[in-house]
Amino acid sequence: MKHILLTIICLFGLVLSAFSQGQQGTFTNPQGGNLIASSTDCSVVFSCVWMKLPFNANTSAITLAGIFSATALVEESGNNGVTFTIVATLSSVGLTTYATNGLTDIRVRVSAFTSGQVSVTISTGVNTGPQGPPGPAGGLPNGPTTPNTRAQVLTSTPTGGVAGPLVYSLPGATITDRASGESSYTFGCTDIGNYSRVTNASGETLTIPDGNTGCFVPPVSIGIIVQGGASTLQRQTASQIRCTPNGALANTCALAAGGQYILVEDSGFNYTLSVSGDVSSAAGCTSGCNYVLGLGDNPANRADPGDNLITANQGLYMRFFNPLSRKLGNACIFITTLSAAGHADVGLYSITGGTGTLRWHTGSFSTAATGEQCFTPAAYTLAAGASFYISWCADNTTVLLLSYGSGAEQINAGAGTPANTWGVDATDTCTVGVLPATITITNIANQSSRTAVPYVYASN
Repeated sequence: MKHILLTIICLFGLVLSAFSQGQQGTFTNPQGGNLIASSTDCSVVFSCVWMKLPFNANTSAITLAGIFSATALVEESGNNGVTFTIVATLSSVGLTTYATNGLTDIRVRVSAFTSGQVSVTISTGVNTGPQGPPGPAGGLPNGPTTPNTRAQVLTSTPTGGVAGPLVYSLPGATITDRASGESSYTFGCTDIGNYSRVTNASGETLTIPDGNTGCFVPPVSIGIIVQGGASTLQRQTASQIRCTPNGALANTCALAAGGQYILVEDSGFNYTLSVSGDVSSAAGCTSGCNYVLGLGDNPANRADPGDNLITANQGLYMRFFNPLSRKLGNACIFITTLSAAGHADVGLYSITGGTGTLRWHTGSFSTAATGEQCFTPAAYTLAAGASFYISWCADNTTVLLLSYGSGAEQINAGAGTPANTWGVDATDTCTVGVLPATITITNIANQSSRTAVPYVYASN
């Protein structure tokens, strides 16, 4: 009978625990949970952590930890949870305390949720009577000893299905600076729940391990700060990344210099990247609109017949800054002077450190006839706040494309012009007029003639 009673008590405890993040409070002390939703009354699962207070409650301590963008309300009740009063509004990690003597309930409810995961711990101290006689000798479990007055959370990590020793850490995310000379890094277990900061002035390539492998099992969230140059986030093998919360799955995402991001693993074991810092997430032309590549949305500008290349199979490159997110899919160019047996290619390169990577291009097209030619390559989204190169190449020096910027040699010939801005790459050559997959940025030499860039008319 005792065994049956004990089993019933344990099952009852498990049922109460299962609802600690749902609609009802429990007497578990301390208790916690990871909140990833919002509600007005705790009716949504994973929107609340709710404690029923002991009759001799004294002070309750609430700790928020994790990487998140959310608003959490601390609410108290003195009538067994029939009505609640808001006593604090929290939106960042930290420890707060509340006098709960005479109250019946205290809870943390997320009222507004954007991204991440709010890790909540509630611990309540109780009033005690006079000290009784000493008990038998015993030992205390290991616990933190410093710093004083700072609440800590249990962060023990199981290994091989076996529990390890109790380990405690201060709540909140830490920031780890990547080395200034580091060009690539693969995230590890210790990065989960924390920030990695890129400091390399030339940028860095960051790799996220495949989801549902090792410690990369949901929930996983990682913060990224790009203090150095524009960088790249790439997948490892199988999982893919949404570069924006509503974007399509991709293998790589551009990280703008000065940007701050949150990377979260979803239930499908892919990842979603969202902007959380200073980089604008405003979109330019992404759907139902037209624009000219390199000149902004719906620009009014002058086009001219263009320039021919100085040397066949040596591409011309123009660097430009892209302030808004834009989709580059369908596009048209115009041949003003033909080359009967010639071929050409027009494309876009992203920039990571000292390397340019071909992200979109028309592919080889014949220059045997004048007039408009339109193309439908796989679409690529230009990240906001990043720089790119427009490029074109041909296997001849006869063909001309409708262009803009043919007067730029007046600037490029100046002594103060930034290097590798607008010119020819004689080292990373084209193959029968087809642009190379990658280029070395320092190979682009500014030139003072024939600088016209193809007029690429994109439509979405």
